[in-house]
Amino acid sequence: MSNPTKKAKAMTGATKRRGHSWQLMTVAALALGAAGSMGCSNVQTDFCDAVCECQNCGEKGQERCDINVQGQLDTAEVYGCLSQAEQFFDCVIESSACNDGTFDPQTGNCEDERTDYDECTRDSSRRDPGPY
Repeated sequence: MSNPTKKAKAMTGATKRRGHSWQLMTVAALALGAAGSMGCSNVQTDFCDAVCECQNCGEKGQERCDINVQGQLDTAEVYGCLSQAEQFFDCVIESSACNDGTFDPQTGNCEDERTDYDECTRDSSRRDPGPY
């Protein structure tokens, strides 16, 4: 007979592990934007290599990361903020740590770079930032 509590805990653990990988991708997404495509950049490769070497992403995980980061860089380029986005990613790559198979981007060390990028996109946006 199967123990439903044990099964639920196992499923929760798997979801947390899977969710953490998505959280890392979301860190980059929240920092930089949405999607597009312009070819492979060194920042994209370096960032995804760092994540996947730490977490053993596998081919699909590497592909997911590449697509996500490239989309963010494409968005930055549309805003005219590609250099600021690349500086932010470079900082995250340099500041990151791998702790027991978990990639820790330590974005708190990159506040200046993130602020520069955020200000660039805000200044380039035609949308009224209003109090939403």
